Amino acid sequence: MKQEVKVLKKIPFDVQIPNLDGDGIAQTIRIEVEASTDPEAGEEILTPESIDLIEKTQARHMGLMAAGEIKELRQRLGLSQEQMSGLLQIGGKSYTRWESGRARPSRSMNLLLCAMRDGQLDVNYLQAVRDPEKGTEWVARAC
Repeated sequence: MKQEVKVLKKIPFDVQIPNLDGDGIAQTIRIEVEASTDPEAGEEILTPESIDLIEKTQARHMGLMAAGEIKELRQRLGLSQEQMSGLLQIGGKSYTRWESGRARPSRSMNLLLCAMRDGQLDVNYLQAVRDPEKGTEWVARAC
């Protein structure tokens, strides 16, 4: 059986950036990605690295944290995925999808994550909001 060698080539790819309302395209960014050609179908197949580059380009232009950044934030805070999803008051599967890159947080949730990343929102505050009986006076005033 003859083994085929995949030949990679650089191709242009247009990354579409959705508008804030999500009902149209705000901008199109052209990048170069690597792809091989399927010999039977003649279709171009993107490499996993190219798919990751497309994802990062879109997230960056939308102002969203990339999957790796979300994971790094959680690890820096010393939290498990379950603890982080509880802190954010979202389902564990949703959070796991964010870290794996299979889904993105909403823009409002991204804002919350960025505030945590940048030290503008204290994790203790979020924990106190999550469990008010263990919270402090300033949390009660803030709500």
